[in-house]
Parts: sequence; structure tokens; C-alpha cells
Amino acid sequence: MKFFLNACENSSTFFDGVELFPNTSTPFNYTSAAGCDSVLTVTVNEVAAITNEIFLNACENSSTFFDGVELFPNTSTPFNYTSAAGCDSVLTVTVNEVAAITDEIFIDACENSSTFFDGVELFPNTSTPFNYTSAAGCDSVLTVTVNEVAAIPATLIDTLICEGSSIIIDNKPLVAGDSVTVTFSTLSNCDSTVIYHVVGIENFETSKDTFNLCQ
Repeated sequence: MKFFLNACENSSTFFDGVELFPNTSTPFNYTSAAGCDSVLTVTVNEVAAITNEIFLNACENSSTFFDGVELFPNTSTPFNYTSAAGCDSVLTVTVNEVAAITDEIFIDACENSSTFFDGVELFPNTSTPFNYTSAAGCDSVLTVTVNEVAAIPATLIDTLICEGSSIIIDNKPLVAGDSVTVTFSTLSNCDSTVIYHVVGIENFETSKDTFNLCQ
């Protein structure tokens, strides 16, 4: 007759007061009720230790917790448990480090002015860090650098008209001798100034010809 038992790896079990080890078969001799020999063979099967591994993430310069134990990045920690069969069960918890995210963007601002980013006023020739939290719950730093767009020097344009006449510039009627300053926006949204100066001209003569420029 055969009987099977289980024993954990690197351990033993007992049967009828006898210590038995895994992967062995041991005969036990008895006498039956009829007075005959009865042999019971007890076979012990080995139950291997259960090992498993899980991975967690932790932010750079921080920690996380597992089963009440504080764990740090770039470490592996074994946790010992007992399986349903009463054998050792080892769970290794490995913590991966999630590096802080850093990035940089560049924006422009006109000379002697400012710009805004995320509700904060920023000035030319400055770099400002903005701290956020990434999807993994870790620090994320965005550095915003503001470049200065130099002012464009004013442009002077002489506009010729005949004496006694007028010209409309920037919705203003102008006559000879008048000037008007008009401000435009460049592609960078900075001011660009043009000064229009109105110059009056007349007909003039040479030794041979008369040029009638204003008729």
C-alpha cells in the first residue's frame, strides 16, 4: 500500500514518529488484523519554495512603501511569506527610479516689455523654472527662457507732394512740412515706427526745358 505526503523544500515531515525527507519513499511494516504482514510505503513529494518578483516605481530622491516597509529607488528587497502549503514563499520587490523630467522652452519678448507664461510675468534675458508634477507623480521642471527682441530703429520716409496739395497718411490729412509717426507691429509683435515727412515740390526750369511736375 502506498501513501503520499508533501514536504517543503529543505525541510522534512513526520509519519508515525519517523522524520521523512522530500523525494524519499519509506516502507512501514505493520501487522494486519488477520496477523499478516502489512507494508505501507510512504512517499514524500517536495514542494518547491515559491519565488516571485514585482516592480514598483519611485521618484528620484524619494521612496515608496510595500507591506508597511519603506523602499528606496534602485533596490531589491525580499519579503518572506508562508504559502497555503505551509512552505516558504519569497516575493522580491524591486524599485525602479523615475528620474525628474527637465525641459526648456524659449519665447520672445520685445525690448523694454514683458511676456507671460502660466500666469507669470517674465522679462527679457531671464530664465525661470516652473515646477509641475508628472503623470507618475514625480517632479517635472520646465525652464522658460525669454529672449529679447531688439527694437527696430525708426524709419524716416520723405513723401513728396506738390505745393498747395495734401496727402492722407494714417487717416490724417497732411500738407507740405507736416510729419506723422505711425507705429506698426512686426512678426514678433514688437513696435516698429515709421516717420513720414511731407515735402512740397514745385515746377522747375533748366536752360532748355521746363519740367512741369505739378499740374
